[in-house]
Amino acid sequence: MEQDVTRKHSQPIPAPIDGGHAPRIAHYKGYTVCDLTCQTGKGRWTARVAIMVADPTRPRSQCFLDFETFDSNEEARARAEAGAIEWIDREVRSDQLALPSTFAPF
Repeated sequence: MEQDVTRKHSQPIPAPIDGGHAPRIAHYKGYTVCDLTCQTGKGRWTARVAIMVADPTRPRSQCFLDFETFDSNEEARARAEAGAIEWIDREVRSDQLALPSTFAPF
């Protein structure tokens, strides 16, 4: 008698996770900003972003930032956006002060 091997070893299909809204993606000074603000288990909202920058041929850097927790999604998203802008502005200033390299034009 032949056994159904796929049924015997298959894992149950997990229920989909309700992630809420799709992340907002924006571009600022050559950086891509992805708003990853999410709701905590206690019903509050954590301001969170991912910031990426790429040269034409390869990814150059990636940064994930977690900020404060807020009572509303709108407050958390506003903080995430402001924090991303602050981080990028600081990064742009420090990048201009860096010594020349093979990756930076003179």
